[in-house]
Amino acid sequence: MMKSKLAVLSVALLTGCAQMEPQPSPPTPECYTPPKVASEFDRLLAFAAKTAELTPAARAEQCKALVKQNKEAPNLTNRLQILVGRVFSDTCGDIAKILDDVGNLPPAALPDEAMKQFVTTQTATLKQIQGYSKKLGNLERKQRTAQPAEAKERSDVGTPKTDETRLLREKLEAIRSMEKQLDESGGDAK
Repeated sequence: MMKSKLAVLSVALLTGCAQMEPQPSPPTPECYTPPKVASEFDRLLAFAAKTAELTPAARAEQCKALVKQNKEAPNLTNRLQILVGRVFSDTCGDIAKILDDVGNLPPAALPDEAMKQFVTTQTATLKQIQGYSKKLGNLERKQRTAQPAEAKERSDVGTPKTDETRLLREKLEAIRSMEKQLDESGGDAK
C-alpha cells in the first residue's frame, strides 16, 4: 500500500515537473493607426524653429517671400508666419501693421487653445520689440538734438577768444599807428 501511494505520488510529481507546451496565444489583431497629421500649430512651431536657425540674410529672403505671398493671397498661415518671422527679422514688415492684422482675426480663426496661446506670446513679444524700437528712436532723436547744442556751445566757447583776439589786434594796430605818427612827427622836428 505504501508502495502504491509512493508510486502514485512519484508519477504525480513527475508529470507536474514535466514541461508542457503552452498553447499559442491568439494573434493580436493589428489596429489601424492613421498617420499623424501635423496640426496648424505644429507646422507654425516647426516654421518658428526653422526660422530661428536661418542666417539673417536667409531670414530676410524668407520674409520678403512671405510678404509677397500674403499680398497675393492672404490667409491665416501667411499672417501667422509673418507674425513669427517679424520676431526674427525687420524685413517681415511694420510691427504695428502686423499686430493690427493679427488682432483683427476672428477668435474662431485660431483652431485650438495651443495656437491661441502661441499667437498671444508672439504678439506680446512684438509689442515689446516695438516698445524698444520707440525708446531707441527717442534716444537717437535726443542725441541728434544734443549734438548741435554741444557744437554751438563749443563755438560759443570759441567766440570770446575770437573777440579777444580781434580786440588785441585792433590795439596792436593802434599802437603801431601811434608809433608811426611819433616817428613821423619826431623825424620832422629834427
